[in-house]
Amino acid sequence: FDTIIAFQTGVATADCQSMEICTVSANGSCQLLLGHDDMILSLATLGDRLASGDSGKQIRIWDVTAGVCVLIMNDCHDEAGWVYGLCELSANIFASCSDTDNHVKVWDLRVPAHVSCIRSFRGPEGECVGHNDVCAVRQGERACFATVAYDHKVRVYDLRSTEPVLAMPHEDAWTIASSEDVIISMGTPTVLTWDWHTGQ
Repeated sequence: FDTIIAFQTGVATADCQSMEICTVSANGSCQLLLGHDDMILSLATLGDRLASGDSGKQIRIWDVTAGVCVLIMNDCHDEAGWVYGLCELSANIFASCSDTDNHVKVWDLRVPAHVSCIRSFRGPEGECVGHNDVCAVRQGERACFATVAYDHKVRVYDLRSTEPVLAMPHEDAWTIASSEDVIISMGTPTVLTWDWHTGQ
């Protein structure tokens, strides 16, 4: 499997080539979530649901308990639009990023019949220079997120502005995570930690 994440009642894995998601609950029961026609590149928890993104610009939302897809979002990013990163920012609000789309998009799922991109955040300049990964960064009620991009920068965004509030260099960074006040970016061969308030 290429991706693994924990969710409220177990873990989920995705196989990029077979286009299958496998969930394993705490009691050991397994189920396959099928429906993607392109390579699955990203997974994220959205409360008690699961989001998956693929190489065909598609995001799917899954009811893990029932084992069914409850929402399909097509053409989520520009250009080729491989959805490399997904993360939950708050209840029913999540972010997605693509390697070929310069913008990170934030989506509102509160009205499932009318899912919309509520804001697009600027990223790297240049043609088809997008983001590798995105993660939520929280401090109390303040929701922010961070990305790593193909221009070798780590960026921090506040939802109140479409421009990054911080940008730090990290050569070849490809994945990112956060824990309390710290952002961790991982590249080849370095792992760097940052205070997301200051960028130091």
